[in-house]
This record gives sequence, C-alpha cells and structure tokens, in this order.
Amino acid sequence: MALYEIITRFEPIHLSTQVEATTDENLREYLAGQTAMWARMQRNGGRCISVVDCSISTKITAVQRRIYADWINASGDLLDGCLVGAAFIMPSIVVRGALTAVFWVARLSAPHTVHSTLEGGLNWALDLARREGLPLSVALEREGVDAFRRLREASA
Repeated sequence: MALYEIITRFEPIHLSTQVEATTDENLREYLAGQTAMWARMQRNGGRCISVVDCSISTKITAVQRRIYADWINASGDLLDGCLVGAAFIMPSIVVRGALTAVFWVARLSAPHTVHSTLEGGLNWALDLARREGLPLSVALEREGVDAFRRLREASA
C-alpha cells in the first residue's frame, strides 16, 4: 500500500492523505513518486497547491525527518517552479513539532502553513488559489472545499 492516497482531480489543489504509518521505505517510495510528479508538472508548465493530510500520523523518526528535509533541499528547483503553496494537516502537536524541525534544515520558498483540521488546510489552499488567480476546476468553483468532502464520502 502507498503511504498517501493522492487526489489531483480538483485543480489546482492536490490532496495527499496519509493512509498508513510512515516507515523509511514507504517515505522514500512516496518521495520518489513526488519527484516524478513534480518533474512532469514542471515540463507541462503546471502549478498547484499541495495539501498534505497527516491526520493519522502520531510520530516521525529523526531518520524520516532527515529523509524529508534532504528531499526538499534536493527538489528545490522543481518545487520553486510549480508549488504555489503547501498546507500540512497535523492534529498532533508532536508531529507538528517534527515538521518544524524539518523546516529548520530545509526551506520551502512557497507559502506554507500547518493546520489541525483538513477543512482549515483546504480553505487556506482555496483562498491562496483565488488570490494567485489560478484557474479552478469546475467542482472547486461550484462547491469549494465541499468537493473534497463529497468525493471522500462517495469512496468510503
């Protein structure tokens, strides 16, 4: 199973929802997939806002923090060209602290924020998309963040 389930059908917001506990192996696999996705997006001139829902995560090890920080640093050119912003969903104060540690050694040039709820992160992302003048999918234009809720309920 993949570490995250990724929904890209509501452009320009990409929602990655963690679906299993983080291991070194699945984190590396996820980041390799992210590298390929960002490279495709850069080739196609795409831009998006990433919402990463880590609601099920209760811990991240020092090794995993280093893996993630190294990936951010190595992927800076890809992210700078495509990433408009990032919202991280982390109800756990422990996991939020781990993310803070990652950003001590790795910098995202795009605006980024941490929220305790998915709705808060999605609303932030939708507001950023509108401020940046990014074209919205028909569903996002019509339903706002409820489009994500509707899709998740339909697939449950």
